[in-house]
Amino acid sequence: MANQLQDESSLYLKQHKDNPVNWLPWTKSAFDLAKKENKPIFLSIGYSACHWCHVMAHECFEDKEVAQLMNDNFINIKVDKEERPDIDQIYQTAHYIFSRRPGGWPLSVFLTPDQEPYYIGTYFPKFPKHNLPAFPQLIKRLSEFFHKEKETLSKQTLQLKEIINSMKPEKSKQINFSIDDTKKTINAIFKNFDQDNGGLGGAPKFPNEPVMRFLIDQKDSKAKEIIKLSFEKMLQGGLFDHIEGGFFRYCVDLDWTIPHYEKMLYNSAQLIELYSLIYQSNKNKRINDSIYLTIKWLTKTMQSEGGGFFASMDADSNNDEGNMEEGAYYNWSLEELKKFLTPAEFLELTNNFYLDGEPNYEGKKWHLNLKSFAGVAKFKNIREKLNIIRQARVKPTTDKKIITSWNSLLVKSLLVAGEAFNEPKWIKLAQETIDFILHHLFIDEKLKSIYVDSKPRLNGYLDDYAFLLDALVQSVQTNYRESDLKKAIKLGDIIKEKFQSEDGAYYFTEHEHESLFDRQTIAEDNAIPSGNGLACLALQKLSLITSNYSYTDSAERALLNWNDRVMDNGQSYPNLLRAYNFYLEQKSIVYIRGNAREVKEWKNQITKEIVNIDKIIIIYLKEGEKIDLLSNDRPYKIGGVAYLCQNQTCLPAIHSSQELINYLIAS
Repeated sequence: MANQLQDESSLYLKQHKDNPVNWLPWTKSAFDLAKKENKPIFLSIGYSACHWCHVMAHECFEDKEVAQLMNDNFINIKVDKEERPDIDQIYQTAHYIFSRRPGGWPLSVFLTPDQEPYYIGTYFPKFPKHNLPAFPQLIKRLSEFFHKEKETLSKQTLQLKEIINSMKPEKSKQINFSIDDTKKTINAIFKNFDQDNGGLGGAPKFPNEPVMRFLIDQKDSKAKEIIKLSFEKMLQGGLFDHIEGGFFRYCVDLDWTIPHYEKMLYNSAQLIELYSLIYQSNKNKRINDSIYLTIKWLTKTMQSEGGGFFASMDADSNNDEGNMEEGAYYNWSLEELKKFLTPAEFLELTNNFYLDGEPNYEGKKWHLNLKSFAGVAKFKNIREKLNIIRQARVKPTTDKKIITSWNSLLVKSLLVAGEAFNEPKWIKLAQETIDFILHHLFIDEKLKSIYVDSKPRLNGYLDDYAFLLDALVQSVQTNYRESDLKKAIKLGDIIKEKFQSEDGAYYFTEHEHESLFDRQTIAEDNAIPSGNGLACLALQKLSLITSNYSYTDSAERALLNWNDRVMDNGQSYPNLLRAYNFYLEQKSIVYIRGNAREVKEWKNQITKEIVNIDKIIIIYLKEGEKIDLLSNDRPYKIGGVAYLCQNQTCLPAIHSSQELINYLIAS
């Protein structure tokens, strides 16, 4: 049996098609083979832009001796975690139970033929180092354990299942969450705040976008302090690409100097929204310049010809010697900079970027970090010159799969940015991306998760439905299209019917999904938002817009499952926090009717004074466009008219934008 990855659509799996390991994709036949041959399974989970996945591949999977050991002792399965997050999340949970610390990638899982994990780690070297065992010795020991310790293995599996079941949410009789729990969470987050460098915790330093999104809505002084310093330091330091735009996944150090050089779509997508919300409040030109640069990079480098956006760019590429090196595409030697810049340009660069002393990247090259939060506009000519040089280098590999959930995050961000920066072209781009998703990935009344090689693949997960619903709800508010509202209603119905458990929490997979070792209801936010959190928030908003309270009822049933956990440890559930706050707050829905000119005048006035706040939903209905779903009992009046409802009570028609603003501010 030879390596079976050559025909797979995943770039990550294709990267391993020439390994001497007899890799199989995750299929029923792979597990049937393991049962037939009475072999355990080695499951390797990663993704194409993962640096340490590449390292383990070079050290172990490309080595013929190691591969022979793997082939002799195991059935070997490769999984792309971006295509199968359901599988990844199950075994990340098991890793945490086994080791009491988070996992990561590559995730190395040793399974029985019944998908039961009995040993899990991450990166393993060929030879012992970093306090890690040698992978070849591990293979031998774990193969022997599988064959000789059946009783121990059976007891361990039973214990694991008991622990997993004990981690399931316990439903409360009522929602006891209060504003005091929000304050308690902010205080807990502040204790983890790096008051010198911004961000949360120590190295490695992650942007923690879901936590920051929760904090942006808060009026608390501690929340404002975290946001101000963190977002200045991230934009000033190495997390941001000062030449092309876009954000790296995280930084390896405390002060945001050196990134881990992967560029993931979900990071830039979420950070565009966050910086746009901050810009609405402070109109800081330094943010303006960086977000324009980032969206330019996305459309130039990450957008497919058809319209969707690619998943990621790798951390590694060939350096000047032709060897794969992390960060080779992004870093600079002083000799290079002096060669390509004029003396005046080089002086300006050194005055504004850290280029003194020992190079900051492994003592060899420089990764550009601004000395102060100055923005990128003043370096436009130098930046463009350096970009020309960079474009001549070997580019990192782009994973061209289009992921529904990540594209939906970007859609939401482009809509928010379009309003914040008054850029209609970004709103147009967002709605074109919605159209791309609905045309190519909504098939036979069901969402698909992946679009690759011009084909939709894999049934959608909760994240795909919830993130797209959230984006559609935003689109309805930003630039009303009846088709978006109809599709939002369809997605809301599917989430209720196909994902909700008997107890109310939303499963990550739909009811018809294949049977796996566990079926999870995930509520914690990680690098991306929790599907449960965004579903609970977006469904409540959809309920408010449509006056269909079955969506709020569904969200409330879900919220009852997480009540105690969020009250105890809110910082792990920032999007559920937003959903609980929305549930408790006085909510306002406003329908503004007018012709195109009148709507524009109302909108311009309102957006100057009302910052994007979850509890206020404003929908602009233009005469002459299809608005049938929302036009009943809301007649048009010359000059424009607003219909405001708060907590299911509607006020008389409002004929002045300033009168409406006064009502909203007072509420």
